Amino acid sequence: MTVAATAPYFGVLVAAAVEGEVVFVGASALVAFGCLHPLGVMLSGALGAAIGDQFMFFAARAGVSRWLSRSDRPRSGLLAWVQGHQLMAAFAVRFAPGLRLTLTALCVAAGVSPRRFCIANGVSSLLWAAVVMGAVAYGGPWLLGEAGLGPRFSAVVVAVSALAVLATLTPWLRRVLEQTGGAAARKAVVEP
Repeated sequence: MTVAATAPYFGVLVAAAVEGEVVFVGASALVAFGCLHPLGVMLSGALGAAIGDQFMFFAARAGVSRWLSRSDRPRSGLLAWVQGHQLMAAFAVRFAPGLRLTLTALCVAAGVSPRRFCIANGVSSLLWAAVVMGAVAYGGPWLLGEAGLGPRFSAVVVAVSALAVLATLTPWLRRVLEQTGGAAARKAVVEP
């Protein structure tokens, strides 16, 4: 395989590592058009997502000892929930658009082990990539094709719809998290 042939997959990997839902959804639409290989897009997206989430986890862990001694760390119900459901919280990081840093910081504050976080996040990254790509490249176009829309138009409609859902969910999830004390966790990890 040539460098030119692998460049789109490397771009998906890098974009997924730095919050690249838009690029991943676009690459999934290109799978529907037959321009990119589905396995390459899914694995690139999953690997990039896991790398990005786990980088933030270890970066937060590096600064957490200073934070844990502070008196203003969050004592919210959300932190208690993360402490009681560590595996589920680590798994959920990938499915929390716009809140990955906060949820990751709460995992660190709750004492989620690196091994548990990496395994749960790796599995969730693979599931995330399969679900998003499956919906954009196959499920949505098939469903809309049954309604009489062409496959190319259907892939675009599903991709735009997926991005609209993400754009709508992100502010709502942020408000919920801010109300439950997640802002304090994000602030404490990011600021010295």
